[in-house]
Order: sequence, then C-alpha cells, then structure tokens
Amino acid sequence: MVVIRTGRIEIASGTGTQTGVEMVWFPDQVIRECWVGLSGYRVAYGSGDHEVQSIEVALSCSQQKTEFGLGVQVLAKLLLRDQNGDDSFSGWVDFVLFVELAPSLSIDPGGLGLRVEIQ
Repeated sequence: MVVIRTGRIEIASGTGTQTGVEMVWFPDQVIRECWVGLSGYRVAYGSGDHEVQSIEVALSCSQQKTEFGLGVQVLAKLLLRDQNGDDSFSGWVDFVLFVELAPSLSIDPGGLGLRVEIQ
C-alpha cells in the first residue's frame, strides 16, 4: 500500500546552502520504500534588491527509526546566490511524500479470540 503525505519545510534565514528537516511518522508500520517530489518553493533575500546568479532546490527522503517509532525524514536544501554569495535569504519548500508500507496480516490462531499481527 502506498500512502501519500504533503508538507512544507520552512528554511531559516542564512547564507550558503540552507537545510530543513521534517519527520513523517508511521508508528507500528513497516516502511518498504519512500520517494519525495517537489510541489513548490519560495525563496527571497532578507533585504534589498539583488541580482540572482543561481537558485537550487533539492529534496531527499530516508527511513528513520527513532525513540518515537518508525518514520520518514524529508530533507530540503535551498540555495539563493548572487554574484558574491554573502547575502542572507530564507524560504520554504513544499513536498509530496510517497511511502510504500508493507501490508499487515491479522490472524486468529485456532479461533481462540487471540489476535496476532504480522508485519
């Protein structure tokens, strides 16, 4: 089964490549695979008018096991650069996350009213 989640990662003000992270939790699920796609972004300088040399937006996802359970970490990287790269910027990145979960199987061994889940 593939589950779809959307989200926005706010990118703090700074210079150079800035990163932001969001965790999407799937407690008591087995995560088989994840994919992430870009659905939008905004990036702006903190002050003044600047010429733009380059804009870079990148997303990645990975499975994570934490003290809170299983989840998928979405990592966003954002860069806005002018000719010297020393001007502060901020922004956000919108994403669509696709997660393949393993099906869970419930059985009642021998009709005893017991439930066993296999994931």
